[in-house]
Amino acid sequence: MKIGLVREAGGFGDIICLGGASRALKLEDPSVDIVAFVPKQFVDIALHLRGINAVVSLGSLADITKTRRGRDTSLVQAKDSKYLSVIYKSRCDKYVDLFCPAFLYECTEKGPLRFTRSQLFAMAAGAKSIKHAFPRWKIGQKEMDSANKLFRSYGFSGKTVGVAFRSTCSTRTYPKRYAVEVIKRLLGFGLNVVYFEGASVHFDLPEGVVVCKEPFGIFAGVASRCDVLLTVDSCLLHLGQALRKKVVVIYANKDGKPFNDYCSSITTVDGSSDKCRIPCNYAAIKGWDKRKCRPVGCPRMDTNTPDRVVKAVLSAMGMPNE
Repeated sequence: MKIGLVREAGGFGDIICLGGASRALKLEDPSVDIVAFVPKQFVDIALHLRGINAVVSLGSLADITKTRRGRDTSLVQAKDSKYLSVIYKSRCDKYVDLFCPAFLYECTEKGPLRFTRSQLFAMAAGAKSIKHAFPRWKIGQKEMDSANKLFRSYGFSGKTVGVAFRSTCSTRTYPKRYAVEVIKRLLGFGLNVVYFEGASVHFDLPEGVVVCKEPFGIFAGVASRCDVLLTVDSCLLHLGQALRKKVVVIYANKDGKPFNDYCSSITTVDGSSDKCRIPCNYAAIKGWDKRKCRPVGCPRMDTNTPDRVVKAVLSAMGMPNE
């Protein structure tokens, strides 16, 4: 049996979530071959996911975006699309459309969310059980050697926190005024801090913080050396889960309940606000309005104070909060 998983949109985190589907399918039938179809920029990411046997490029994100199908358009309806034509050359027995199963669920579920994105991907792929539908990351020996060398160059002693406070959406990005305070407090507790940033850091980092901008394979190796990862809803959350690390994730307009229910290694710091009583998960039926929400940010994020975040990190570290 050969199964094709097709994901032409999203970012690093969504590609890592493919690993939840591949792992669930492999646990049920180790003989199944799984092919991931992803944009060219994410081929290397998919190759690091356990359970995926082969990866095929759909072309560049820029080219895909020009003719990308709508969320309500199925693979069959879009079969003549140029960038999707490559999937049929692989002659899979089954193709799984993973364009937006999680987004559609999050935008239509009226109550609290019950499943993580990895689990939703696994459900869409036909997995009978989603109990273990979580991604697992493979680190190459050369990548790990480079990461270890880099980590030694930091000159750290003691425990280390890996931090990422920026997301692709402003409503999920941790406020600058809080971010600096959290990092200063972590340093004050004698912790080392590595800040993971793919582009430019969105605030001035306190002295003593190391910035990691390595290629993603080495980036993952450095993350694996950290004792705890502290992040907003971004790729570091999904990578941390795939690396089986302790993760503290700060939520605002999204719902941390699924991770609380299924992942003991992940601690969520959930915001609250009288203005937004429930996390909207980008659902209009729960109050999301892109034109209003993105410019001002989510009021739920303001309640994720440095006190709450630092307390969660110290707890994950097994350290007293005093």
